[in-house]
Amino acid sequence: MTPFEFVLNGVFLGSVVWVGVDASKRDFSDSRFASMARPLESLLATVPTGQPSRTAASLCDSPSRFASKTWQWVVGALILWIIVFPVYLFKRSNAPLKTA
Repeated sequence: MTPFEFVLNGVFLGSVVWVGVDASKRDFSDSRFASMARPLESLLATVPTGQPSRTAASLCDSPSRFASKTWQWVVGALILWIIVFPVYLFKRSNAPLKTA
């Protein structure tokens, strides 16, 4: 591993750890971004199951939210760092700190 690769990996892992620590201190529950329905849930809502269908509004009101939990931000940063890390930096300014 070259020194450049070592530094690049250190920046990547360090920023992912920072996202985890910082996201654990913030409340993303009121964020419009956090309340977007997951694409998989939207797909599953269109599959006929014999049960009443769920609307998009009920999906958005569901308790499962995208990027409302720390682990979701961390996994997103690990998998798609180049997209998720800048989005996190932008969205964190609108997320208040959690109250004790």
